[in-house]
Amino acid sequence: MLLAAAPLSAAANGVEQPERGDPFTTPVVPIPDPAPGAEGDAQAAERLPVMEMTVGDMEVIRLPQPAGTIISLVPGVVTVGTQEPGMLFIFAEQPGETKVVVADEGYNEMFASTIKVAPQ
Repeated sequence: MLLAAAPLSAAANGVEQPERGDPFTTPVVPIPDPAPGAEGDAQAAERLPVMEMTVGDMEVIRLPQPAGTIISLVPGVVTVGTQEPGMLFIFAEQPGETKVVVADEGYNEMFASTIKVAPQ
């Protein structure tokens, strides 16, 4: 005995589907930037302090508590390490520029800086 399966699509039931456009030909509409002077504007954004180093230098930063997350935007420019109870070590490895952000275990920012490393 064969059982007939019910149609799964709404179109098969006579229900008209909304036109969604062809994903290959539908234009992409850019999201506009905020108006000049508006909150969130790049000029109004808080700039990170700049730390200047030379290849081979090391900086030690004392944090208020142990680090939970460390992010370096450009790998290889600096090496960042920690030691309890809240010491941050930054080693200048090669010339370049990066941003380093350190947060605690609750993702609260404790340190953030733009680091520029010059050749030796």
